[in-house]
Amino acid sequence: MGCSCIPSSFYEKEKEKEINGEEPKTMLNIELIEDDNLLTNHTNQNKININEESSSLHIELPNNYTEISYEDFESSLPFRFQKYIKENNSEIKNLYKGDLNKLIFNSKPIKLSNQNIYYGYWNNKSQMEGPGLLYLYDQKVLCDGLWENGILYYGKIFLSNRTYTGEIKDNEYNGKGKMEYLNGEIYEGNWLKKQKNGFGKLIYEDKCQYIGNFKNDKFEGEGEFIWNNGYYYKGNFKNGLFEGEGLLKAPNGSYYKGNFEKGLYHGIGMFIWGNNSKSNSFTFPEKYKGEFAFGKKEGKGIYQFENGDLFNGNFFDNLPQGKGEYKTQDKSFKGIWKCGELLEKPDSDDINIPDLDFKIRDFDIELKLEHLNLEINRSSNIFGMYGTMKPKDNLVSALI
Repeated sequence: MGCSCIPSSFYEKEKEKEINGEEPKTMLNIELIEDDNLLTNHTNQNKININEESSSLHIELPNNYTEISYEDFESSLPFRFQKYIKENNSEIKNLYKGDLNKLIFNSKPIKLSNQNIYYGYWNNKSQMEGPGLLYLYDQKVLCDGLWENGILYYGKIFLSNRTYTGEIKDNEYNGKGKMEYLNGEIYEGNWLKKQKNGFGKLIYEDKCQYIGNFKNDKFEGEGEFIWNNGYYYKGNFKNGLFEGEGLLKAPNGSYYKGNFEKGLYHGIGMFIWGNNSKSNSFTFPEKYKGEFAFGKKEGKGIYQFENGDLFNGNFFDNLPQGKGEYKTQDKSFKGIWKCGELLEKPDSDDINIPDLDFKIRDFDIELKLEHLNLEINRSSNIFGMYGTMKPKDNLVSALI
């Protein structure tokens, strides 16, 4: 079976060598590589022999491999793959830094025994090298990749509901890359063993977004989350939840600054209500500074009311409970409270209310989006699968 196997520029150079008395390349053995799964390649023992005969090159294919026309190759692809090849067939190829004239290009796609199809370049060691398209027939996956010694190291991989573009190592997503989903969700950042690890940016289909660090596909370390309705969190995450020090703000101006545990206010913190949360106008911001336990005011704390009055004492289940001191602008008294109600007001001043000196550090984590060498197309119509990673809406319900 005959075909023109390499670009005319390469062939002409070989002819020039022959004219000049140099030894031309008269025989090149190329081993076809079959795809066992998405990215892992295995060498087939059958070889394609490329022989130079007069002014043409011929390929001797094993019986279970066949050349097909480019038109047949294109028509066998799903429509979105056809569209990509027609409109962007040089996108990945242009990233190749090597010399294509030193590679062998097969002008016709080759159908392998497992119905997969490869169309691209080879090196003189019988391996895929440089730009090449690989279509996995059974999985309906297209890989437009860059190969080195038969190994895929960078590519654009089209899966059923998402597309990955970026670095690949050990047959997995590794390094910097971008995953785009058919519903518009996009992740751009670092990968390790097919999971989000390191710094990255995740934009959900509803335009909520997270910028920060990941560990095994979950938010981990410093980061910030921006809701599409104006809520905002900046701080530490652990296992996908708020953990450690953080700042949570609502669009009406309410905010919590302090410690979190498992996504809830926990430890020392300060909560300040915004302008529209309690009343339309007030002299003093209503706020609580003190101890929290799993989302509730619990322990020692100071509560400042809108009129400037202060309660300094113990809290339980968000209400004053136990010993405390109430101060107005011109007087104060101590007492014992239960479920927020004054239960007893002793005649003497013998109730000892400790001075509270809670230190809440100014939270100023500076996050910078690293240069990832990939553009995020915010208007693209691609699909996402990680909606469960988003912090639950009820975590900020207290800010409303």
